[in-house]
Amino acid sequence: MKAIARTIPRLVSLFVVALSATVPLHNAAALTATVNGVEWSYAIHANAGVNEVEIEQASPARGAITIPPTLGGYPVTAIKVLAFSDCGEITSVTIPDSVRNIGWYAFDGCTNLTSVKIGKGVTTIGNFGFGGCWNLKSVTIPDSVTCIEFLAFAGCSGLTSMKIGNGVTDMGDQVFLGCSSLTSLTIPDSMVNIGSNAFENCSSLKTLYFPKRFKGNTAHMGIPSSCKAVFIPVSKYKVAFDANGGRLPKGKKMAAQKMTYDKTAKLRKNVFRCSGSVFIGWATSKANAQKGKIAFRNAQSVMNLTNKGGTVKLYAVWAKKTYKVAFYANGGKGTMKVQSLTYGKATKLRANKFTKKNRTFGGWAKSKARAEKGEVTYRDQQAVKNLVTTGKTVKLYAVWKKK
Repeated sequence: MKAIARTIPRLVSLFVVALSATVPLHNAAALTATVNGVEWSYAIHANAGVNEVEIEQASPARGAITIPPTLGGYPVTAIKVLAFSDCGEITSVTIPDSVRNIGWYAFDGCTNLTSVKIGKGVTTIGNFGFGGCWNLKSVTIPDSVTCIEFLAFAGCSGLTSMKIGNGVTDMGDQVFLGCSSLTSLTIPDSMVNIGSNAFENCSSLKTLYFPKRFKGNTAHMGIPSSCKAVFIPVSKYKVAFDANGGRLPKGKKMAAQKMTYDKTAKLRKNVFRCSGSVFIGWATSKANAQKGKIAFRNAQSVMNLTNKGGTVKLYAVWAKKTYKVAFYANGGKGTMKVQSLTYGKATKLRANKFTKKNRTFGGWAKSKARAEKGEVTYRDQQAVKNLVTTGKTVKLYAVWKKK
């Protein structure tokens, strides 16, 4: 597949270069500028009376490449055809928000490229834009992109994660040809057309999520027989918050939150209160909340909590403000008082008072069985925090070692 992905673009590239040589660029002049040790070759084009820059190449083109947002005092809006083609020493690329168009074969054959950050102003990713980038692992297409042209990611056999922004309406033929490490993909609600054999030879693809409103013909897309097409009924869902024994202070609200598939959003900041307890996060069920099993932190950024629409319910997880720690001699002698600790506050454990003949104290274990094995969890007088969320007494057992 690598050979196929590299042979086709080489043949077409010759035609593109020959064609571009016969069509002079309007009001263009070859220029250079050095930014952060990199010499950039570029041309200035007049677009509706406004001068804009098209990047032609960079020297040296290796390692981490960050395309500047301006050159010569004008915004960089395009990356030229073949600009970085076959630059095998480039490892990462950052494209600024000023860029609108990534040209044909712009990064084709950058075989050591592992990551790319695409700016939020890009609208088009050209044919073979990232073709043959075998080591590219993850790509996020911003919502600004409307078109991903044919074979744009062909031969990206190492690609494991692809997030397509909710602005893309068209994807060309064989756009993901040979992306053999891709296991799942979500098609955004904005999608109108997907080209022929878009998923050809995506041998690891197991699930394709389509919006229910999508009217395209999936039969011609080259979807592997082992892949399941799932149609998501709606593009939005809600998250509701349950106080789980807590309450809302007067004048406060904790309304359900509207969410959109494939868009990251922060959960509402908790405003519930619970007497004698502190809020420590959200659980996905009441049972898990009672066990102190936290799924999400307060105001955590989340995405796609469901693919079924409707409402996802989250339950507040509370931890008692105070809890106790009891100390056991585990075969030793002496007494130690139970210690009271406050949740959220680091506190030193009491100094050990136990003794045992011909043994030295090694620390504390969480269970008698672990203590017998010599497994020390906490040192003497170690500062600890949040040993339990349920308010139950924590039991610690002395670990004894031979003198």
